[in-house]
Amino acid sequence: MLLSLMLITLALSKKNNPISPQKMQNTQSDDNGSETLDVSAEEEGIELLKEWYDKMKGFLPEDMITFEIAARGQEEFYEVIDVIPSTIKGAWFLGSSNSKDMDFTIYDPMQNVVFERKSKKEAFFSIEANYQGAYIFAFKNNKVMSGHTITFTYNSGNSTNTILKTEHLTPVENNLLEIQKNIKDFQVDNQFAQLRQETHFKTVASANTNVFWFSLIESVGVIAVTAWQIYYIKKLLDNRRVL
Repeated sequence: MLLSLMLITLALSKKNNPISPQKMQNTQSDDNGSETLDVSAEEEGIELLKEWYDKMKGFLPEDMITFEIAARGQEEFYEVIDVIPSTIKGAWFLGSSNSKDMDFTIYDPMQNVVFERKSKKEAFFSIEANYQGAYIFAFKNNKVMSGHTITFTYNSGNSTNTILKTEHLTPVENNLLEIQKNIKDFQVDNQFAQLRQETHFKTVASANTNVFWFSLIESVGVIAVTAWQIYYIKKLLDNRRVL
């Protein structure tokens, strides 16, 4: 994305300041120095492209932010590096002006300056982080009357794309497969336990039903025998009265 923006910026600068062959011939014969600035701008654009391809090859933005910085203001960003050595890559550019009035400095955890650009409107950086700790990205606006909008992107080299490799992922993959196997075993055991519980419940329910019917029949039998005994005793008593 940043490369596209850079190319668009360069294209617009070429459009606003075109250099024709005739004009370049006049430059060679003219000593006023005005056209030399245009040639310098063209050379600067070529240098930026070369710097991009040299330093930013394989660059994947870890984060991108657009922020405002006031006139004579300063902004600082911090990135903690835990894995060393790491390569910190990034870029920034002014989105609100073409003037070169922004200072950019990178400090390591020992407060040493590891990268610095003075009075620039854009810059690329690629540094080696050899110390663990907080790296500081400092922006300073030298403009007295107006602020700027800055787009800043970087990659600290601690992302999975840089650090993790196949041999690092293999143990993790094996652990995940082992966890998956354990989960499946637990699921199967749980299903068997549920089936055993359901079977036990059906057995208990069937036994309760049998006990209920047996108790009912037993109760009816007891009632019937009791009624017959009462009837028989009453009949014996009636026969004695007749005698």
